[in-house]
Amino acid sequence: MTRVASFSQSQSLLQGILRNQSNLFEAQKQVNTGKKSDDFAGIANQVSTLVGAKALKARTESYISTGETITRALQVYDVQLGAITDTAREARQTMIEALAQDEAVGFTTIMGEAYNRIASALNTKIGGNYIFAGSKSDTPPLATTSFSDLTLLATASDAFQNDGIKARARVADNVETEYGVLASDVADLLLASFKRIADFDAGPDGPIDGKLTANQRAFLESELLALDGAIADTQNALVTNGLKAKKLDEIKDQHVDQRVFLETFVSDIEDVNIAEAITRLNNDQAALAVSFRVVGQISRLSLADFI
Repeated sequence: MTRVASFSQSQSLLQGILRNQSNLFEAQKQVNTGKKSDDFAGIANQVSTLVGAKALKARTESYISTGETITRALQVYDVQLGAITDTAREARQTMIEALAQDEAVGFTTIMGEAYNRIASALNTKIGGNYIFAGSKSDTPPLATTSFSDLTLLATASDAFQNDGIKARARVADNVETEYGVLASDVADLLLASFKRIADFDAGPDGPIDGKLTANQRAFLESELLALDGAIADTQNALVTNGLKAKKLDEIKDQHVDQRVFLETFVSDIEDVNIAEAITRLNNDQAALAVSFRVVGQISRLSLADFI
């Protein structure tokens, strides 16, 4: 027959074993998953904070991804705007040399090649989209890609097919940046200069080849000034693009810093300290082993042991 005192003691020991087993199970789960709890119930007092932090982290990561996409676009713009500016300067140098030598050998061919490089840069495609075309990304922004065909146009502006809508994107809360570049904004004056050269070369005072005539010299001198203005436009576009890239990098760096902070903040709520969890696991294993040992010892006790 079991005495009341013995029953009470047994129940107390059994409850201790169950408690140690529960603690051991939780410690094992934390070590295996690295998380304090596998559901919100285990961190009930911090759920709203955790959900808010995760939402902000997701939004921050979205901004970082958008920023990286825009950065790639700005890098392509930088390369092509640089190519356009350099080519325009080479054309200018050709004109200066012709004036200095009072002779233009192969002038038309050189200008034609320069125009082809400019046209190729303006019709650059990335991922199947024309980057200088505005929202008409499936249409080449420059329809006239041949130097000689410029003479067929009423004005240089007729060569452009882009619209006026520049690419924009939200890069932070309440911050939207315009990063698109339009062919007509960059090269309107430049194409106008090339068209005048093509028209003159195909006109009664052309072609510009060999010894310069007085009319040819006067034309090149006046057009040289116009070309300087066109180059200034392309250079300004290049500088503006660089400033946008710099500003975007600053915003992106802020987002990266915020992501690191939020990752740490979320981890402090969700993640368990593995070293501490392993220590608790070892302690709980030892406590459970002691509980089983004590129960075993008590169960073997007999009155005969004390007689």
